[in-house]
Amino acid sequence: MVLGIIKVAAISGLATSSSIFIGWIVTNVATPERETDWRDIAFIGAIGASLGARYAVSGLPLFNRNY
Repeated sequence: MVLGIIKVAAISGLATSSSIFIGWIVTNVATPERETDWRDIAFIGAIGASLGARYAVSGLPLFNRNY
């Protein structure tokens, strides 16, 4: 039980931090003339957190490949 909680927290935390880092890099490179607002990065982090939590809880792949 405790290991399951730690697994969910670790996966969702890694997904959140990596999506924030990648989102910050992409938004600063794409728009160097515009100052990136903290809300842009927070929105990208929220998307990463929800995707990471979905993967951690369900164990299913993030995107199904049904050909």
